Amino acid sequence: MAFIASSSYIYINGFGLSEQVYSYYFAFNAIGMIAGPTLYLRMARRFTRRSIIMACFAVISASGFLIALTGDFKPMIFALVLLPATVMASCVRTPGANLMLQQQEEDTGSASALMSCFGIFMGSVGMIIISLPWSNTIQVLGVMNILTGLTCLALWLLLSNKPFIKQIPETRFKAG
Repeated sequence: MAFIASSSYIYINGFGLSEQVYSYYFAFNAIGMIAGPTLYLRMARRFTRRSIIMACFAVISASGFLIALTGDFKPMIFALVLLPATVMASCVRTPGANLMLQQQEEDTGSASALMSCFGIFMGSVGMIIISLPWSNTIQVLGVMNILTGLTCLALWLLLSNKPFIKQIPETRFKAG
């Protein structure tokens, strides 16, 4: 959500692109978001859910580092270093939603609503943060990705094996 809130300013005001060219860069990022669940299904054939989730959070952080370091060089560089964070954030939603819904046996509707509410709330916080008058919005976006990836990874490692978390057996998808 922070990227959505800041992308037009980054591409149009920061890089000096036209609105038309900006739309191509935005579409490139959107395609990455669409690719995430498909990537998860392909990776789930070979890797455990746990390792995929950890890899997604690590890649989000690494992408954030690259965004902060090189993102303001050129619009194409920014788009390319942002893409892994976009794909992995979308990819991790698939197993995350599945695991959260399986924690709630009787009222999955409420669980789904809570997931949506929290996602929108945290997205709104990200939009507020990125909208502050920063001297370099791209670096802030990079740092936000670093912190989000590292925080999620730390919380995943801390909480995923706790006794109050129902352990869901791993399933492998068959190539078909």
